[in-house]
Amino acid sequence: MTDSAFKGVNYKKDPTQEPTFLGQLRYRPEVKNVISLLESVDIKLFRRILQFVIEYMKGTDITDTIWGKLKQGSEVSTEDLKILFTGAYYILRSAFRNRIEVSTLQIDLTIKLKVPEPVVKDFCTAYTSSKEAFERSAIEKRIRYPSVADLSWRIDVTITTSAMSRVFKPTILVQLTSTDGKIRTFEMKTDQFHTLRYNVARVLKEFDNIEKSPSLKIDKKA
Repeated sequence: MTDSAFKGVNYKKDPTQEPTFLGQLRYRPEVKNVISLLESVDIKLFRRILQFVIEYMKGTDITDTIWGKLKQGSEVSTEDLKILFTGAYYILRSAFRNRIEVSTLQIDLTIKLKVPEPVVKDFCTAYTSSKEAFERSAIEKRIRYPSVADLSWRIDVTITTSAMSRVFKPTILVQLTSTDGKIRTFEMKTDQFHTLRYNVARVLKEFDNIEKSPSLKIDKKA
């Protein structure tokens, strides 16, 4: 077959095979199973599930009582409810973590994952209305180590010792107070102080370079 036989043939990519904001999560059973259920889910029930997912992401525990309220008046089995809840949680969590645009969420769910349009609209509404609250909750719950609250220092000069009559050797006494209330006092030589000063300046420079990275810039319009 000659090359001319291929002219005019238009090869289109299958959008369902293109990458999404979910990354490898789209191949997990939790996500694959929920997508198949979303094709026939009652939209009112799904909205209630989304509300519970948002509350769960904010820190509310999902108790048996809540599950009972969710199942009340619905013919969906408990197993399918758990699949719907878990899948919706994975989808929203990935959207929040990746800080995607609403348009990206809509396109990926509609075109690439073949989620029904009414369900996509509810996902987008839940994402936009809860984004700020979720980010605030994530900041409050993040694990943080104590930081420096106060730092004081002074220079002491050793004039004489038992072995030498004249020394005049300076040392630096540092007192560091951390945010957990602990006070640490230590002494260092001048060369150690200069090494510390150099390393701190280098770390601050690295932080500055990281903050300038385009991948870490926060889009305030998002």
